[in-house]
Amino acid sequence: MLLLAAALAIQVNVHPSLADEYQLLTRPTPDTYTCSVLVTDTDAKKVVVSIPKLVVSAGKEERAEKLGKDYDVELTVKIKPATNLDAQTAETHVIVKHNAEVIADQRSVVTLLPEPGKRFRYAQ
Repeated sequence: MLLLAAALAIQVNVHPSLADEYQLLTRPTPDTYTCSVLVTDTDAKKVVVSIPKLVVSAGKEERAEKLGKDYDVELTVKIKPATNLDAQTAETHVIVKHNAEVIADQRSVVTLLPEPGKRFRYAQ
């Protein structure tokens, strides 16, 4: 079956939850990251579906799904803790569907900065 769909741009954002725009609580949220995905129709230059906020703790995996008018999106994020030899990473997986057919499947790995005051140990 031939499936015609718009050209889509997928933008994934991962940042420490402490950097959220509206951090109203005085208590910190250590080891959590706020993740979002934005799917844009590049021809029409408009957002077709998005997941604005998914909070993930270090060492955990979280999943969110959003049903849009024409497109559906699934976001899975796993925050892998740092070891002595490598940094903490965020593994993201985005699936975009149109009429229940997968039209985009994107995976990425992002290296996260160490916590303030901590440094990576390099193997000699």
